[in-house]
Amino acid sequence: GATLVKHRTHSFSLTVAEMSSQVLSLFWDLAAVQQEKRAIAAESLITALKEAEKAKPSGDEKSADLEYAMKRLVRGLASPRDGARQGFGAALIEVLMAFESVT
Repeated sequence: GATLVKHRTHSFSLTVAEMSSQVLSLFWDLAAVQQEKRAIAAESLITALKEAEKAKPSGDEKSADLEYAMKRLVRGLASPRDGARQGFGAALIEVLMAFESVT
């Protein structure tokens, strides 16, 4: 299915196929039991989101990838999986610190 991403000026559909499978796999790694694997995933996610921000259309406040990541990171805070809350929480903090446009 598609995830609807709403933006101030327009709405568009972002399918999983349109997102890099590498980026999507990072969310799985954020929930890993091993702390090192979570840390690497968080660092890789920040790098990927910075690249997405550079490539976004000039009129957009945030890239679609950043919008999706924020939603997914917040939802991950409620996950019952071992390691998920720690990984998603740490990644969310890193995203908030790395991107001024996220409020």
